Amino acid sequence: ENYKLSVSGAYYVPDAGTFEDLMAYLHVLPDNDDPEVFGMHDNANLAFQLRETERLIAESLSIQPREPPREGELTAEAKVDQMCDSLLARLPKPLVSKY
Repeated sequence: ENYKLSVSGAYYVPDAGTFEDLMAYLHVLPDNDDPEVFGMHDNANLAFQLRETERLIAESLSIQPREPPREGELTAEAKVDQMCDSLLARLPKPLVSKY
C-alpha cells in the first residue's frame, strides 16, 4: 500500500512505475497545494486568502483619486490597469507538457 503523506490521502508516495504512470499520478494532484501538505490546518488557507484579498483591495483603493487627474496624468482606471498588468507579469509562466 502507498505511504500516505496527508490525512486526506490525496498526497501519497506512488508505486514505482513508468514515466507515464508518474505523470498520471501528478495530473490527479490538486492544482493548488492544500495546507495539509505542509501540516497546517485548513483555516491557514482561508487566512492567507483573506490577507491577500485585503491587500489587493487596499492597493486598489490607495490609487483612487482624491481629485480629478491633471492633464497628462493617468486616470484611476489606467492606474488599476497598470497594477493588474504588473501582477500578471509576475505570475510564473505555465509549464508546457505533452502530458
